[in-house]
Amino acid sequence: MLTFQKYVHFMRTQFPPGSRVLLLSNDQPNPIPDGAMGTLTEVDAAGRFLVNWDNGKRTALHIEDDRFRIFQPEPMELKLYFPLHGDLYTRNEWGDLADDPEELVGSNLTPYLGDIREALQENQLPEEQERGLMHWYRESDALTWKVMDYDKLKQKREQLEQAKPSILLEKILQKQREFEIEYAHNSTALAGNSLTLEQTRAVLDAVDPPQQAHQEEETPQQTM
Repeated sequence: MLTFQKYVHFMRTQFPPGSRVLLLSNDQPNPIPDGAMGTLTEVDAAGRFLVNWDNGKRTALHIEDDRFRIFQPEPMELKLYFPLHGDLYTRNEWGDLADDPEELVGSNLTPYLGDIREALQENQLPEEQERGLMHWYRESDALTWKVMDYDKLKQKREQLEQAKPSILLEKILQKQREFEIEYAHNSTALAGNSLTLEQTRAVLDAVDPPQQAHQEEETPQQTM
């Protein structure tokens, strides 16, 4: 069940302060001009979107009465650090590996970063091609499918760009929307959001309706 508290929590995690707001239409006593831009300051306990408009005014928007779009701040680089331990095997005077390795942790491994990276690349298994060592990450959480090898991801994007001309715009918008919903669901789950995927879809459809494809048929003159 989608409780109001869950709804407010989702909105706060999905649309953080600093998000930009485009007003499409509003039902205010002293209306803000349609097309005005502003900055979201917070989503209050009543589920209202408090906005500081670029013209100096400050109002609260209601999903039921006002039509607006919210643009999240520019994406930030997120680095995830896992505790890394390593065993350093040195060679003795006869060139043999020592029986007892020296355990290295944290900053002690920094001088060996290049050697570690080279060893990972040389000994990479076929199943690690797409996601590297994350293939062995067995936790069933929202982080699981967020990590992919950059070169593999870039290759997939190039394949998509090549295939786009032959894909109907409606299909592209549909897939893009599904990605946005799953991304919002998984990202906010990391922040403690407990909405289901379908509840996330319902909330996003209310705040930011999906785009509709508008493809006009070409006339013979346009074709020529």
